[in-house]
Amino acid sequence: MQAAQNGLYDYTPFTTFGYRSDQLSISLNWRYLPDIKPNGYADNPLTPAFSTNSYNLFGLSGGWDFPGNIRMRAGIDNLLNADPEVVGATPDNNALINTNTGRYDPLGRRGFVAIQVDF
Repeated sequence: MQAAQNGLYDYTPFTTFGYRSDQLSISLNWRYLPDIKPNGYADNPLTPAFSTNSYNLFGLSGGWDFPGNIRMRAGIDNLLNADPEVVGATPDNNALINTNTGRYDPLGRRGFVAIQVDF
């Protein structure tokens, strides 16, 4: 577990696994954020602020090429509906609603469908 550096991590892997044929494409992407200690930990290892757990976010998408320059795409973001981590919470903070929306997904699972026609 590393100490927070104003929301920065030593590493944040983003990996995409994919398959493509003449007409079909499928991809699974994975973003990982390691667990992290609160900002105050470096100065005070006994800080009451809670650590943040590691975070995995997956997305699945696919596409199909139809004859006549038509392509359909569809996918699901936040496939496993991962809740965002609470950042900076303490035992006396009852709200516990603070998160870093630049790092964690507050929207939950959602899908999309798109059709592309090239002229």
